[in-house]
Amino acid sequence: MSLQHLPFFQNALPDRLDKLALMEQLIRQLEKDLRLEQLDPNLSTTLSLAPLSEWLKDYVQFQLENKSGDFFNALYTIDIEDRMLKIVLDSDRPYENLAQLILQRELYKVMMRQKFKSKEK
Repeated sequence: MSLQHLPFFQNALPDRLDKLALMEQLIRQLEKDLRLEQLDPNLSTTLSLAPLSEWLKDYVQFQLENKSGDFFNALYTIDIEDRMLKIVLDSDRPYENLAQLILQRELYKVMMRQKFKSKEK
């Protein structure tokens, strides 16, 4: 999956440099909200969300199976709606779908931050 497949990303950032910066910001946002030390730096050097999405799916599965209380607190920090969480967890691919929902929400935060920063200048 590439960044362009996320609905709010299409045509948002036209050049490669901006997209690489966006990936780096997305990873920093994930690290912050999930309270992680540091994700694999190689995940931010590609325009593809596939490696990050796959890593996040595995992370979601581990957290739900082993540390669900802490993980649900992190989902609250990310601002995943309870209604959406229930839908995703009841789906046929809960880990993958929750990973996608997290990526979409985190990317939205990053893009909104960029949008408002550019308006301030």
